Amino acid sequence: MKHINLGCSGGETKHIGGVGFKGEAPQDSRLDQLARMYDVKAVTLTVGANDMAWAEVVKDCIASKWLLQGPCRESKEGQTKNAIGSIQPRLLESIYDITNTMRRAGYVNGSYKLIVQSYISYIAPSAELIVPPPGGPFGDCDDFHPSDADWFRTNLVPRINGALLSAVKTARKSSDPDYMGLNIQYLDRYLAFKGHELCSKKTARAHDAPVSMETAEWAVQLNYVGGTNRTVESFHPNYYGQLALGRCLEKLYNTPGTGDYKCENTAGAGGVNMSLTPFQTPHGSNYMHSEDHLNGGQCKYSAPSGTTRLCMQTNGNLVVQTGNSFATQTWSSNTFMTGISAWLRDGHLYVINGANSAVYWNSNWGNYESYLKVQDNGKVIIYTMYGHPLWMTPNPPNVPCQDGCGNDTF
Repeated sequence: MKHINLGCSGGETKHIGGVGFKGEAPQDSRLDQLARMYDVKAVTLTVGANDMAWAEVVKDCIASKWLLQGPCRESKEGQTKNAIGSIQPRLLESIYDITNTMRRAGYVNGSYKLIVQSYISYIAPSAELIVPPPGGPFGDCDDFHPSDADWFRTNLVPRINGALLSAVKTARKSSDPDYMGLNIQYLDRYLAFKGHELCSKKTARAHDAPVSMETAEWAVQLNYVGGTNRTVESFHPNYYGQLALGRCLEKLYNTPGTGDYKCENTAGAGGVNMSLTPFQTPHGSNYMHSEDHLNGGQCKYSAPSGTTRLCMQTNGNLVVQTGNSFATQTWSSNTFMTGISAWLRDGHLYVINGANSAVYWNSNWGNYESYLKVQDNGKVIIYTMYGHPLWMTPNPPNVPCQDGCGNDTF
């Protein structure tokens, strides 16, 4: 089978259709030519991070460390979550543009796979980060505050991946005849480099001698050397990383059906085992997902014991209650006599009034595919698509803290 790469590091959604990049024609124009020349069986798409100015975010965070400033996560959290709302529709447009291109080239929907691939968590968590010696060979690993390294993993990468998955789901549900019947799949690669992230204590780098795929980092190191696109090409798969991702793609291509999957290196550090399993965020009676809502008098109960509930009261308040007969109230939206329903949308929990205006909101927008869980420990927590806490209600009195502690935010 022949593989042809039309992408370019630094490219944005606009370069999929209509706009050329770095002297090359738009990618849909080149896809059209290839689709007429070959019998195309699959098209893969990974795009969106550069629309979020990914490289600029990385450089700004590095600068904050070099200039002895505080972590960048707080300023970049607001910047990226505000940007993602305009990026998600462009991701959907890119999917439709590819579909239109293939149709013009004579392909019917469902005759080929359209695989939307996620971004990878490239940086090791703070607990596994190398502490480099001054001027030592791992000096580039000292470029991030540890909390920023965790923010990349727990917030930034889930943010763009959630938008990609949301776009896939929207395209899959389209009632437009031009897009019905698409064989479109989402391949989550978030943990594909597990145990082989950049700057991990568990990996080795090639300095004076080669290293094996089992022990090496699988991503390109931070690069500040002058020249075309060198910084932008940082945080891309290296040779070993490309081999690992190729195995993921091959497994999905040979898997029948149209479901969404995740590919993870289950061997972790010191090994290679690319495992493909179905991907889905948790569901159940104690969960809320985007566009789910509670009207006055409706509640969500924790599972399995049902000892905690999230209720939209008829008096206008959204509350969390626990204890005997739910007598202990641990949190309230303070929207008495104004709220009529509570909604979850892309991580954003809010209460609206009769005029459809928000009277409470948790400022947690920009987190596509996140979900809310009512827990038996007396807390309500909103998680990213990978289970990282984004927001939570206070810990009930006399209950041991679980899943992190905080008051109304995380």
